Amino acid sequence: MLGKIGIWTFALDALPASHVAEAAAEIEELGYDTLWFGEGFGRDTVSQAWMTLSATKHMTVAAGIANIALRDPIAMATAERALNEAFPGRYLLGLGGHRVTDESIQMDGYSIPSRGNAVRSMTEYLSAMDAIPMNAPSA
Repeated sequence: MLGKIGIWTFALDALPASHVAEAAAEIEELGYDTLWFGEGFGRDTVSQAWMTLSATKHMTVAAGIANIALRDPIAMATAERALNEAFPGRYLLGLGGHRVTDESIQMDGYSIPSRGNAVRSMTEYLSAMDAIPMNAPSA
């Protein structure tokens, strides 16, 4: 799925959507097997993946990472399933970040939990994703 050589970039966030498609197609033409991108303060990971997958034919597109603090586990699970249905075997979801339920430790809507809380947060998020029933065709 990942191939031998890939490219990781945040640069796609700075491009207009039409240029993202052109860049993804060119990256594939140059022989890269995988295009990795992060999720920061640009486009959300699902939109970015859809744009890049639509512009390519064979290349794998990988979210490295999709931040679990930015979306509900139901939304992430259903988006991941839709991407894999539309582009079988070409989308890889990488998750990271953390979710916080104790508002007293948040500052400006963001906090850094202890390592134990981050692991627990990811475990709970993955369990919630796994619990979502599949009501769409499987890839």
